Amino acid sequence: MVGWEDILKNVAEHYVPSILDNRDIAVKDKMDPDDLDRLEKEGAKDLKKHSLTEHRTCGPDRPLAWYEPASSKHRIVYCIDRIIDYADKTLADILDHLKIKCVSRDVVRCWRLAFLSFIRRHEMFHYLFERGSRLLEDGRNAYNHYRNKVYGPRYGKEGNLEEALAEAYAAVWCKDELERTFEIRQEAAILPLESLCRDLKVIFLEKRRIAGYEEARHFLDEMEKLYFNRDLPIIHPLQTALSQPKLLYDKEITEKVLRRFIHGSPDSWHTSFKGLAWLFYELHTGKQSPFNTNERDNPPRPFSTGIFVAFLANIQKLHSVFETLLPPPDEETRICEKNLK
Repeated sequence: MVGWEDILKNVAEHYVPSILDNRDIAVKDKMDPDDLDRLEKEGAKDLKKHSLTEHRTCGPDRPLAWYEPASSKHRIVYCIDRIIDYADKTLADILDHLKIKCVSRDVVRCWRLAFLSFIRRHEMFHYLFERGSRLLEDGRNAYNHYRNKVYGPRYGKEGNLEEALAEAYAAVWCKDELERTFEIRQEAAILPLESLCRDLKVIFLEKRRIAGYEEARHFLDEMEKLYFNRDLPIIHPLQTALSQPKLLYDKEITEKVLRRFIHGSPDSWHTSFKGLAWLFYELHTGKQSPFNTNERDNPPRPFSTGIFVAFLANIQKLHSVFETLLPPPDEETRICEKNLK
C-alpha cells in the first residue's frame, strides 16, 4: 500500500520523459519570464483540442485511474505512468498552442502534480457516492445492484452519469485539492492555483468529446452550489442522523436544510441538483437515467427529501461525520504501460 504523500513524491521526482522533446519543446532549469506570464494568463483558454479530448479518465480502455468499491479492495489505483504521460502530452498541447518552445522543469513538475490531483478528486467522488449510498436502509445492496445494473452496462459505451458528475466535482473542488497537494509537498506552485484550475477545467471538461465525460459541464452549477455552501451551518441536525436516523425523515427539518442549499422553495430542488438527483434515482431504483439527453433537466422527486439532503451533505466534505459510514479508500500506484519509460 502506498500513501498519497508518497504518490505525490513519486510524481514530483519522476524524470522528464521524451514526450516534450519529441514535440520540440526544450525542458530547462528556467524559461523565458514572458512565456511564463503567458502560460499563467492565457494557458489553455483558447485551446480547441488536446490529447485527452477523446480519452476516458476511468477507462475501460487504458484508464488513468479507477476506484474499487468496498465490496472489492476499497482502493484507488493510479496508473502513474499513464497519468504522467497524459500530463506531459496536455502540457505540450498548451505550449504548442501558445507557441512556447522552452519550459522549465518546475512548470513540468507543477503541471504533473496538478493533473494528478485533479484525477484524485475525481476518484474521490466515486468514494463519496458509495459512502452516501450507506444512508439508504439497504445501502450496500442498493449500491452493488447499481454497479451491476446501471454503471456496469454503460461502462465504456454511452457513458455514466457518475463519471460526468465526478469530473464536474473535481473541477469545482480543484483549488482545495491543489492547496492540499502543495501543502503536503511543502512547496509553492510556480503557477497560480487559479490558472492551473482554469486549464484543468478546459482539459477535463470544456474540450472533452467522449460519452460520459462531455456531459460533465451540464452539472457544474449544482457542484458550485454545494461547494459555496460547504461551510454554512446547514448540516445540523444531519450530523446526528447516524445516531438518530428518524431526523432524516422529519419533513420540516429537512426542508429547512434544503432551503439553505437552494435559497428558495424546496419544491424547486430538482432544478438545482438535477445530476445528483438522477444519480440518487439510479441508486435507489437500479434504473438508468437519461442524463445524456435533454430529459436530464427534469429529474424525479427523491423518495426521501431527508435522505437526499444528507446525500448532498455527504458530498460537500471529504472528511466529515459521514466517514463513519465508510472510511476513505487506500491509494496505490501501478505501472500500466510497459512501453512508457
